[in-house]
Amino acid sequence: VLAQFYLCTFDNGANVDIEIVDDNGNAIYSQSGFNNLEIMYLDLCLEEGICYTVNMSNSEETGWYGGYWWLNVNGVQTATDSLDDDLASETGSLGTYGSCPVEGCTDSGAINYNPEAEIDNGSCIFIEDCECDSTWAPVCALPLDGVNGFGEAMTFDNACWAECQGAWIIYDGECGNPTIYGCTDPAAINYNASATEDDGSCFYIEDCLCDSIYAPVCGVLWGDSTATGNGLDTLTFDNECFALCVGAWIIGDGPCDDPWIYGCTDPDALNYNPEATNDDGSCQYPIDCDDTAVLLEISTNVWSDEISWSIADDSGNVVVSGSGYDDNSMYYESLCLADGCFTIEMLDSFGDGWNGGSMTVSSDDGELGTFTLATGSIGEAVFGINAECADPDVYGCTDILALNYNPAATIDDGSCFYDNGGGDSTYCEAFFIAFPDSMGDNTIWAIDLSWGENLEYAWDFGDGATSTEQYPEHTYDGDGPFNLCLTINSGTPNGMTCTSTYCEEISADMFPGFTDGGINGAPSQGFQLNVISDVADAVLEEELFSSFTVYPNPTSGNVTIQFDALQASLGQVQLFDLQGRQVVLDSRTFNSGTNMVSLNMADVESGIYILSLTAGKTSKQQRIVRL
Repeated sequence: VLAQFYLCTFDNGANVDIEIVDDNGNAIYSQSGFNNLEIMYLDLCLEEGICYTVNMSNSEETGWYGGYWWLNVNGVQTATDSLDDDLASETGSLGTYGSCPVEGCTDSGAINYNPEAEIDNGSCIFIEDCECDSTWAPVCALPLDGVNGFGEAMTFDNACWAECQGAWIIYDGECGNPTIYGCTDPAAINYNASATEDDGSCFYIEDCLCDSIYAPVCGVLWGDSTATGNGLDTLTFDNECFALCVGAWIIGDGPCDDPWIYGCTDPDALNYNPEATNDDGSCQYPIDCDDTAVLLEISTNVWSDEISWSIADDSGNVVVSGSGYDDNSMYYESLCLADGCFTIEMLDSFGDGWNGGSMTVSSDDGELGTFTLATGSIGEAVFGINAECADPDVYGCTDILALNYNPAATIDDGSCFYDNGGGDSTYCEAFFIAFPDSMGDNTIWAIDLSWGENLEYAWDFGDGATSTEQYPEHTYDGDGPFNLCLTINSGTPNGMTCTSTYCEEISADMFPGFTDGGINGAPSQGFQLNVISDVADAVLEEELFSSFTVYPNPTSGNVTIQFDALQASLGQVQLFDLQGRQVVLDSRTFNSGTNMVSLNMADVESGIYILSLTAGKTSKQQRIVRL
């Protein structure tokens, strides 16, 4: 029978491989590598009643990037298939009648009976065929299932009975009470208090080939130790050799109860640290200056590669600058400065401040000040050398209720704009919050919290699909991760426009119980994304709470969230900044009736935040202003 075989590729066609084999194992077609966006056409002469195997593979990665094949017989499509995104290889079938009939065990009395099988392939297994004794050495295994491969875990008397019946053994011991192998000797370094059977792995300190030099180090030893019993133990070792010998992670020099502190131990140095016990060579000394010797100490925390700065004199000339720092580090800079006022310009490329980093300026007369960029992309500070200098004026919006409130501004420049629907603001902000369904559905919900005038929406789901709806729904075929992006365009009656984009990574591992094998052990089948409204009552099903109140707002510290719950449920309180980053997460159980949740915002920077309260399938949001 003459049939037409087609193969369609999208991206990375060079990685796509295919082979078609007859029932004798002879390849009737094989090709490795195709062009991108190619539709390959091939005439095949197929024998009636023969089942052909289609071997699909990826030579570099997994999946076919959306590509697929199909077969036409007498002008009708009879079969189609593709390589799944998470697989490097997979087999399919075709014939003159389409896909091949299901083969398997057709005997209902067999262990591996398959009610969907059309042809018996001689694979039936019967319990009476097992030649096993009655020894009780239980194993937990997945029994053979003729339809789905394996069923739910069950306990077999011993491995023989499990293997004879085609079960996949998970572990020794009864299901729910597995045998734990490990070192059962309490005198050993790697003693495992949870072990039920010794596996011969015990290790002793006398097994280490180390000398007796006493240069103590503090190390962390993993495993169920006798000292803590919780899988983690902090111990002092005589020297580094002994710590490394037993697999400890060294966290500091010196005994654990009196660790060494590295720093400058010279009292004559500018950066002398009286608490340092070991000199680390970082001492900085006054340089020979006709003017005043100044020491800059730059202390970094996280995201330090975003930091840069410069210092200019009162004429605007830059005298020194710096950038390119590592996290959790100290840097020093010595220089000579004439009398006068100097301005430090502090920059952050991401726009979220220095994240705990700071600069300290000092001279022989003592510390002149410690400065940081608390938030935003740019800030200034002033210090003086033998001069009285005032901080520079900062222009910006000083109204805390405005969308562009600047907590660092000292002079209002009239730039404030508000979410008042008046059509005179060009400000827009794309933003959404994504979270998994807490009731067990295979769904991720995204709440659109964007604002602006006359918005147009463009969603990019990260798998090649897009939508211009405000509240789209989309089905993902794989587990991800996928980069979900929203771009909004805002137009005002006066002709001004604004564009903003926000992205967030979503994936199936957001669901509780997800592993590489799926959710709670079930095979993965992708997941659903639903985008919903940003109104305060974003109800996904029956509401679980009402009377949602947040006070005080604005706040300078704690806020109280009060609501009535119709029933007890698991929930979350989340606080997001306007860049979409989670600032606070509080997971708890809400009681039936009135709930009052206190949210501590004392350590949160000034600005505008989105509070999200989720319980069951009900989610509510409200903006909060931190003074």
